[in-house]
Amino acid sequence: MKNFKNILNKTKFLEDKHRLVFGPDPERDWRNIFLSTCIVSLFFVLAGVYIFIKIDKGEIFLVDPGDVSGEALLNTNLLSETVRYYEGKEVKFLEIQNTRPTYPDPSL
Repeated sequence: MKNFKNILNKTKFLEDKHRLVFGPDPERDWRNIFLSTCIVSLFFVLAGVYIFIKIDKGEIFLVDPGDVSGEALLNTNLLSETVRYYEGKEVKFLEIQNTRPTYPDPSL
C-alpha cells in the first residue's frame, strides 16, 4: 500500500511538472505561447504543402473529362427573368427613396 501511494505521488509530480500552465513566471508563459504558436503554424504549413503536392500530382480535386463541355450555353430566358427581377427591385428602391415618410417626426 505504501508503494502504491509513492507511485501515485510520483505520477502527480510528473503530471504537474510537464503540464503547460500559466503561473508566476511570465518568461515561461511567453515561451509556452510562442512554442504552441510555432507548432500550430508548422502544422498548417505542412498541411498546405501536402495538399499542394497532391493537387499538383493530380491525386485530389480531379475533374472528369466527360463533365467539361467545350462551350457554355447561356439560358437567355433565365437571364432576362433575372434582369427584370432586379429592375423591379430598382424601381421599388427608387420609389421608397424618393417618398417622404408619412409618420410625424417624434423630435418636434
